[in-house]
Amino acid sequence: MTGAAVADRRQGGLRGLIPCLLLALVGFGLALVQTRLGPGAGGDSSSYLMGAENLIEGNGFSRYSGGYEIRPITGFPPFYSVVLAGVSLGGSEPMAASRYLNAILFAANIGLVGYLVYAFSASTWAATIASAFLLLADTMLELHTWVMSEPLFIFLSLAAIWALLRSMEGGGLVWLAAAALLTASASLTRYVGPALSLAGALVLLLFGAGSLRRRAIEALVYSSISLFPLAVWLRRNSSLAGTLVNRDLAYHPMEPDLLRLFLAEVSSWFVPHQVPLPTGLRAGLAVLVAAGLLGWFFAVAARAWTRRQGLGLQLTGLEWGRFRPLPWLLGLYTAGNVLILFINSTLLDASTTATAPPRYLAPIYAGLVPLVCIAGATLARRQGLGRMLVLGYAAVVLAFYAAIDRQMLADPLPYLGYTGRRQLWAEAVAAIRQVPGEVPLVSNNPELVYILVGRPAYVRPISFDNYEQTLRSDYEQQFATLSSQLGSGGVFVLFDELEPDDQAFIDRLNLRPLEDFPQVRLFQVPAPGR
Repeated sequence: MTGAAVADRRQGGLRGLIPCLLLALVGFGLALVQTRLGPGAGGDSSSYLMGAENLIEGNGFSRYSGGYEIRPITGFPPFYSVVLAGVSLGGSEPMAASRYLNAILFAANIGLVGYLVYAFSASTWAATIASAFLLLADTMLELHTWVMSEPLFIFLSLAAIWALLRSMEGGGLVWLAAAALLTASASLTRYVGPALSLAGALVLLLFGAGSLRRRAIEALVYSSISLFPLAVWLRRNSSLAGTLVNRDLAYHPMEPDLLRLFLAEVSSWFVPHQVPLPTGLRAGLAVLVAAGLLGWFFAVAARAWTRRQGLGLQLTGLEWGRFRPLPWLLGLYTAGNVLILFINSTLLDASTTATAPPRYLAPIYAGLVPLVCIAGATLARRQGLGRMLVLGYAAVVLAFYAAIDRQMLADPLPYLGYTGRRQLWAEAVAAIRQVPGEVPLVSNNPELVYILVGRPAYVRPISFDNYEQTLRSDYEQQFATLSSQLGSGGVFVLFDELEPDDQAFIDRLNLRPLEDFPQVRLFQVPAPGR
């Protein structure tokens, strides 16, 4: 392809992106179909929803305790709840508003990924593949149909990357400020956001235009603006609750089983779980594809950079499009996310559940997709059969993705988390709803109570802190407070299997069954004389 041909394609504007825009519209529709019974929800969703409700009520970013006491939220940043509150001002409840918000974000993220690849490579087929990978990955579809902050975080990160690259193309301070503000918003959506601040500052310093002094100033301006709002927010957390992010530093190595789940999720991006091969062989093939392709690509890119050709200018002996630093920015952003995830799992959060890896890794997937597609487009242009090889491989992986999506869309209930339980446990939910509003609820899972019936609940006494991996010194204080709530007629809602803390609580208070369902049991202190 000649430089004139690339210029003609760039002048075509949106024509080369029409397939990506169509896929974005499909994504919007699929998200609405998947949430026809309501958006999915988990434990974190209750904090986001309560945060939005209290923002609307003028109570700040806070949650409800069991008696509707207002408590500041520090474990989650506020921006997703701020956006939820904003889109709810038209009269919708935050839960309902999240359905349409996430559908819009799904479409936007599909389109943005395709646009970034197209802008760099001037390749419609590579951009289409990138959009298709974001559309069809079952983790992406499921995540974009839950009340979770990752879809907004992915959008803000991709938009910040776009704005930063525009500023480096001569867009000036306006685009640099826009990139910084978008990055700041991403950091106020998920605490992993500083990874983008660091990646963006490094790219500005290494690939920016002008003298080293000018590049250093731009990097400093970008990083300062992007990190300042988060610093202010953490100060707020510290002053209100004595903690920055509701976590304390404590070393706790990642459990081998959890590490395997993270690795299995990453390997499934390149060789899906459904491929009929032994686990070890699938993982080996995934490493070969990912590490081999990206390793080769960055070796070529580094050689071009050291020759002062600039990444993408003469990367393969062919003229390319725009956004030449894009692969480096994506690579640094992905590496930064991995580093922060490792720090979180080994120093901050010792209670990462087995269902967390797909969600935690989703922003990394969204950063890797355009990077891998750019690398694939580079390979295709250098090798005679490269395009057929890349297209064939992508078609096989996407076919496996689509098979899972079809199953999800046919029966969404198993993929909606707590929302699915609300549908499946109709009798138990009705029993909890019948508890009068003035009667306090206590539960081993107050977040689930909130999603099921829209009421807050007190958490039953906890003897061991999973985050800090230490015994709770305030156990007896918790017990005394909650025993008075139950002694005055409160109801204990127990979900799933009994844990030692549940049994100890029931035994000490001599709680008696009130209602008994397969997955839910209600207990109450017996009335005097019984």
